[in-house]
Amino acid sequence: MKKNRKKIIVAVVVIIVAVLLIIMALTNPGKDEHYQAVKDGVTVVIKNEIKDFPLPESITNAGLTAAMGFMDDYLDRKMVVKDYVVFSLGLVTYKGQQLPISVGVFNNVFLTAGYEELEKVAKSPEVLELININDVKALIDSYIKRNQE
Repeated sequence: MKKNRKKIIVAVVVIIVAVLLIIMALTNPGKDEHYQAVKDGVTVVIKNEIKDFPLPESITNAGLTAAMGFMDDYLDRKMVVKDYVVFSLGLVTYKGQQLPISVGVFNNVFLTAGYEELEKVAKSPEVLELININDVKALIDSYIKRNQE
């Protein structure tokens, strides 16, 4: 009797684990979800950086849009998402090393990097080198021209 009960318990546990693994595999977030989660985190960092500048909202928004464009380019080149079937891991190359920045499981992506780490990536020379000074100058000139009219 005890032997049969142990077999039943083991079978139930195996079935529960199998069902859980299937659910995890079916709800494993993809690359786009990881990119969006990281972009959302970086957006918070950038907004916090520019909130103290006494600039009009229109130029602040334009600056945020430009900064996110640079960040998109950086992430496209430096971020990879590895799929491990039941979970996924977002890695960003920073100073030559691949660092985990996000974990995806059950249709959710969680940032493993804190605010300070995201701030370091956003301010890294690798991102800053993407900034085209002519684009920034054109943005400022456009703002000045609109306000002089």
